Parts: sequence; structure tokens; C-alpha cells
Amino acid sequence: MYARTIIYKIYAIAILALSVLSALFSVIFVVPAVSLAGTYFPFVSQITVAIQIVIVLCAIICVFFSYMEFSSMYCFTDMIDYERSDSIYPMSRRFFVLPASGYRVFGLIMFIINLVSNIICALFIIITKSIQAQCFICLPVIPLAINIAVCVIYYINYYARYKAIGDLLELVTSMEVNEPIKQKLKENKPGMLRGYCIFLAAVCVIVAIAVAVALFFVFEPLSKLIGFSAAIGVTVGIIISTLLTLLCVGIMGCYVDNIAKMLEHYQIKYHLIEMKK
Repeated sequence: MYARTIIYKIYAIAILALSVLSALFSVIFVVPAVSLAGTYFPFVSQITVAIQIVIVLCAIICVFFSYMEFSSMYCFTDMIDYERSDSIYPMSRRFFVLPASGYRVFGLIMFIINLVSNIICALFIIITKSIQAQCFICLPVIPLAINIAVCVIYYINYYARYKAIGDLLELVTSMEVNEPIKQKLKENKPGMLRGYCIFLAAVCVIVAIAVAVALFFVFEPLSKLIGFSAAIGVTVGIIISTLLTLLCVGIMGCYVDNIAKMLEHYQIKYHLIEMKK
């Protein structure tokens, strides 16, 4: 059973809208503020243009990432509605939705960038630790384990997820489901996406417990420091922001689980996997 598509649509639109508003705020207020700061601080004035360019580029990149999230998630809601309709005709792709290859390439590029960055970071850590320990090769377990974990998360969240969206989009918009399309669909691993969903659920539980315990121990010292009323305000703010964060993570977990569900549906339909008894 898929989640209600209205949830994904609201979430997708909210992501894009907040990103656009943030970008506009950066361009309208932050960029002029940097110029103003340059008039008062000589060392800032020397790099004012560079800072402004970086701010604008970051704003554009954030909007692009939000657009990819928005368009892929909104497209997925269309695929859910299409599957429920049992239509014999291909699904029409909305004008703002990229071709299937666009999502596959985006996910692959993001994973490769992260992989290369983590390899460079791991080599730097190994060389640094080896020099400090005065041995040929020193392998710090915890930093390397973190690097590997980040690579796995990027692989699932970007490569596996966007490849699944791209393959499903190509499938439902094609006039004929040929063997290359079936082969691409078969390459997807729904179990990996389901595991990511479980991971996100575990993160939600851990974060909720950690925040609750932290507030329990911090509230009394905080109230003595800033006053009882101010401490209440800070606590309420932390609780609301935590709940919103957990809501977003929960929606993302449900989203990847639904992608896995759709993959399994079509893999079974085209006899690409054995139906579970």
C-alpha cells in the first residue's frame, strides 16, 4: 500500500519553495551585506567579489538539488496514480520532469563525486596517521568506517534511488517494454532501498531519544543561566525543530520504501524476480 500522494506533493513543493526563498534571500540581502562589510573591513573588501560569487553559486546549486528532489518525487506520485489507474497507455511525463536518463546521470555523478572525495580524504587520513605513528601504514578504524558509511549512504540515497526513479519513469512512459528496459529494471535492488528506510527509521528513534535526554539534563542549568521563561522558549523551539526534522526524515523513509514497493511490483509483473510466497 502506497502512502497518500498528497503527502509527497506537499513535501516536494515545500522543498523547492523553501530553497528558492533561501536563494532569493541570499541574493537580495546577504550579497549586499557582504559589499557593505567590505566598506568597513579592508581585509573583506579584497575578497568581496569572490565571496559574493560563492554565495550566488551555492544558492544556485541548492535550488538545483531541490529541483531534482521536487521533480523526481512529484513524478513518483504520478507513477503511483498511473499504476493505480491500470491504464493500457503510457504515462505522460510532466513538462518540468526530466527524462529518465537525467535522474540516472545525476545520481551517478553525485555518488562518484562523493566516492572520489572520500577516497582522497581516506588517503589523507592514512598518510597523516602513518606519519604521526611513524609506521609504514596506519589504518585508523573509526575515520575509515565513517568514510565507508558515508559512501554507502550516498550510493543508496543518490545512485540507487535516482536510478530506480529513472528506470521506473522510462518503463511507464514507453510505448513498448523491451528487453533493455527490463534489464535496467532488473538491476535495481529493492531490498537495499528497504534497508535504507529501516536505517532512517532507526535514526529518527535515536535522534528523538537523544534530544529528549539532552533536554532533560540541560533544562535546569539553562533555566538558571537565561531564566525559566527563556528556557521554556528555547526548549519548545528545539522540540518543534526536532519534530519537523523527524517528519522530513520519516517522509523520506516512506518514500524510498514506496519506490522499493513499485520496483518489486514491476519486477514481478515482468517475471524479473520470483514472487514471494
